[in-house]
Amino acid sequence: MPPTKKKVTKKRVTKITKPKTSPKKTPTNKKFITENDKEFIPEKQFINVYDQDPVIQAKSRLIWIIVGLIMLIIIAFWFWSLKQSINKNNKADDLSSITTEIDDIVKQFKNIVGNTPNITENQNQNSNTTDALEKIKTDVLSQIQINSDSDNWPEHSSKLLNLSLKYPTNWFKSEKKDLLTIANYDLESTTTPEIFTKITITKIDKANDDLKDYQPSNEEIFIDLLPATKYNNKTATENTLSYLLFITSDKNIYRLDIYSSDQSIFENTINKILSTIDLL
Repeated sequence: MPPTKKKVTKKRVTKITKPKTSPKKTPTNKKFITENDKEFIPEKQFINVYDQDPVIQAKSRLIWIIVGLIMLIIIAFWFWSLKQSINKNNKADDLSSITTEIDDIVKQFKNIVGNTPNITENQNQNSNTTDALEKIKTDVLSQIQINSDSDNWPEHSSKLLNLSLKYPTNWFKSEKKDLLTIANYDLESTTTPEIFTKITITKIDKANDDLKDYQPSNEEIFIDLLPATKYNNKTATENTLSYLLFITSDKNIYRLDIYSSDQSIFENTINKILSTIDLL
């Protein structure tokens, strides 16, 4: 039997290819890069805003001090103006309110008198009472006016007498040694000016014994919180004012001679002058 040929089979060979890999990067030295970079990065610089030139600081303090003083002056002036306006308003309100009250009292009294029975028999008495009230009203209004004007009176201070006082602007003043005189004259007179009112203040060693024309009065009078002894002139007429005052202080004894030709006109002014006496 002839020999048979062996069937040869080819085996398929598959090539296994490895994937391509990129070449490994060599690691860089981070420390080296950082140090090199630092050479090119500018350092941060800080400015101290509080660190100023001493000259600028001194000028700044001076400016703030000036501003503070100006503010204090403005505030003080504002308070002073407010006080002045309040005082003026209070004075005006007091004058108007007192005048209104007096008018109301007089009107009420007149109404009472008008409704009183037997008015015919008491007509003279009621008329006299009404006149007396009108006089009181006039005196009160006059005193209010004097008090208002006395704020502007000039003030005289005597070192020889150790006292000070105020007197009306249209009065005259003279001082010689231990004698001070303030007086009001009738300047419209063509002859020798007539004395309307005169106040003489003398510093004495002891109370005078020459008081034959005077008699003691029980009226209580105080001058600068000190009691004053009053002596009325016996020869004074009804409308004339004439009396003496003796005041004893810790240092001196004073004699005040007061005279007025018209008591109804000048008595309130005299009392106001006496109330301004301040024994030094």
